[in-house]
Amino acid sequence: MAAVLIHIKSKMLLRATRSRHRRAGNPRSELATVCLNTKSSSRRQMLLQKQQIEEAVLSNPALHEFIDAEAPSPK
Repeated sequence: MAAVLIHIKSKMLLRATRSRHRRAGNPRSELATVCLNTKSSSRRQMLLQKQQIEEAVLSNPALHEFIDAEAPSPK
C-alpha cells in the first residue's frame, strides 16, 4: 500500500511540473480504486474465514454430543 501511495504521489508531482496542455488521469481516482479493491479483498477473506469456522464447528462431533446432553429429556 505504501508503494502505491508513493507511486500516486510521484504522478501528482510530475503532473504539476508538466505543461498544462496535456491532461493526465486523476491519480486520486487510482488511489480510490486501490482502496476499494483492498477493502473488497479483506471482506472476501473475512467471509471465507467465517465460513470455514462455521463448517468446522458444525461438523464437529463433540457439538452433537453437547447438544444431545443439553436437550431436555422427554417426559
